[in-house]
Amino acid sequence: MKDEHFIVPVVALTALQCMLVLAGVVPPLLAEFPIAAFFSIVRIGIVVYQGWTLAGYGLKTAAMKGGLTMLSAVIVICLFVFIGRYLHQPVLGVPVASSLDLLIILICLIVANTLLGAVLAAAAAWSSAGFGKKK
Repeated sequence: MKDEHFIVPVVALTALQCMLVLAGVVPPLLAEFPIAAFFSIVRIGIVVYQGWTLAGYGLKTAAMKGGLTMLSAVIVICLFVFIGRYLHQPVLGVPVASSLDLLIILICLIVANTLLGAVLAAAAAWSSAGFGKKK
């Protein structure tokens, strides 16, 4: 499968969640509510499935593409954080004292989610390769 088959649904799901947060329909992203967990689980599920389908290409490829998929989701989150800041609507749900603090939080989100996507996709590819072997 092509990368677009995984990146587009993750980006669309993330954009939908952020738009719902801006509209006030759902709580902010980092709030501990079931709807926020649902969106996160679906995103992670797509990345795991991506890693599972890329098992034949090796762990490095699966990790890179899984990291890229999660990176694209976090870039959308960063975009909506700035839109929310302009509209005076919290998207993350974390009080931020200054722009420097916001930048640090966003960098941490980018790094953590990219690594999470890479690790989950690689783990899924590794487990898929293990299930595919016949003894």
